[in-house]
Amino acid sequence: MLSRWLYGRGFTETDPLSGPIQMKKWTEQSWQLAVHAGFGLLEYLILQGEPWWEQPVTCWIPHPYEQLQNFRTDLVILYMAQLVSGRWA
Repeated sequence: MLSRWLYGRGFTETDPLSGPIQMKKWTEQSWQLAVHAGFGLLEYLILQGEPWWEQPVTCWIPHPYEQLQNFRTDLVILYMAQLVSGRWA
């Protein structure tokens, strides 16, 4: 739609997405943008309540080895989902 508008207004000599390869690349990149934007928003919503969000020095209080006892399930699920989504990127 945008490429047709640009082509119709004379900004380009040809329709940028007229070929099947260009359309495939556009589709793949749009999907990746949606996934990364979605994960970015989800990360923000989950992590904004953490004390180190405002003061990064508190990331090491208590020591990371001591933090293993009280890990957050939502963080583990978020990180696992990001690992899985990176597999197909």
